[in-house]
Amino acid sequence: MSGLRLLSGINDYLFNYKLDPGETFEAPEAVFVRGEEETEVCEQMRAFAAEHIVRGEWKKKARPILINSWEGFLFSFDQKKLMEFCRRAAQVGIELFVLDDGWFGKRDDDTCSLGDWKVNRQKIGGTLREFADKVRKSGLMFGIWMEPEMISKDSDLFRAHPEYVLSVPQKETMEIRHQRVLDLTNPKVRQYMIEAISSVVEESGASYLKWDCNRGIFDLPGAEELFYRYTLGLYEVLDTITKKYPKLLIESCASGGNRYDLGMLCFTPQIWASDNTDARSRLAIQEGTLYGYPQSSMGAHVGASPNPHTFNSSSPDTRFSVASAGAFGYECDITALSEEMLETVRAQVVFYKQWREVMQFGRYYRMDSVFDGEASGWIFVSEDKSRAVAVVALLEKGCSAIPFRARFQGLDPNALYEVSSRPQKGAVPVFFKAYGDALCHGNIRLGNLFTESEMHEYSNQVVTRMFTFTRIG
Repeated sequence: MSGLRLLSGINDYLFNYKLDPGETFEAPEAVFVRGEEETEVCEQMRAFAAEHIVRGEWKKKARPILINSWEGFLFSFDQKKLMEFCRRAAQVGIELFVLDDGWFGKRDDDTCSLGDWKVNRQKIGGTLREFADKVRKSGLMFGIWMEPEMISKDSDLFRAHPEYVLSVPQKETMEIRHQRVLDLTNPKVRQYMIEAISSVVEESGASYLKWDCNRGIFDLPGAEELFYRYTLGLYEVLDTITKKYPKLLIESCASGGNRYDLGMLCFTPQIWASDNTDARSRLAIQEGTLYGYPQSSMGAHVGASPNPHTFNSSSPDTRFSVASAGAFGYECDITALSEEMLETVRAQVVFYKQWREVMQFGRYYRMDSVFDGEASGWIFVSEDKSRAVAVVALLEKGCSAIPFRARFQGLDPNALYEVSSRPQKGAVPVFFKAYGDALCHGNIRLGNLFTESEMHEYSNQVVTRMFTFTRIG
């Protein structure tokens, strides 16, 4: 006889909430999912989040392909640089430009200006509306970065309202990344934040807002109630903004993925899983994320090579295959790319648009786990099982290794499929027809996926292949 014991409820760390007579207390909700095996539990959890947690305009709307200015320019840019960036992005079919950090106040580095959400006209060559209109005229949607919960000591906001900072009396306020935290338990701070965000969204006409949060909370006035009250304050601000701007796509971001949870997903249908865009690292990051969250909610971008965080270099095809597992975009200086590389990006964008609905909203099946061995793989299958996209990834080349084989799950066993590999530089094309039963239960021999060029040109021994499945009978 086996038993199951569950303990669920609010995190009791530093928690002791005083409830006065007549007051009410709302505890966090918990989700319980039951399945015969792990894969069933994960599938139900993803489906629950997609159907009942994600809401609003973007619940089932295809996410745009974006490009972010951060890894391209950091804080160093002007209108000329940005507009050439946008011109190149539009040229290859990218849909959304995101102006990241550095556009406001005196923000030429990370030591100042958080809280001063007024555009630096000298840097972008005019008002925020004028610049955003230029971006839209180039053929792109306009998006913008903010870190609304943070404040710099060197800012007009701090000089005017030092009491807005979360701090403990008679103790030095902790500063991390030259940032302090705004006190969202204070209704005046919440009102300031709503007005600041509203001003930026309305002035720019932004279609997308990247909501960043780059440090934790360590100054704890009223510690026994602080985390609870702060979270409610954050939800109040988000609820107000999402109701005020229902068409605005908000992507939550917090030091990587530290805010990837169901509470944030109620307000931000897209969440940045990690600043680490290295293909090898991302295989693990994304597989872990997709245990419980739908892929349409997971920001995943092609970064530069060598990667600015790990210094690994990976082929453009590998970076694309891995990043296509989520809400897709690019993190690089597109103005520095060669004409050949621009053509590669254009082909990636065309392919992604053709298969976007399947990859963002199809049913996800994990084929091989990066945590279990030397391979990783997944497949997205449309609800009617007529189309599917799969990725297989090998983590290192072995000498005299057995040719790689795969089982492609989730297909209609009685349907005939046309299977083809996405064209990749130096890779032998794969094209055949097979019934779903054979694809799901047989071991399909894919041969040696590594190419000599990838082994010689790139330090990161990760190789990927993408396959499409189209029902033809």
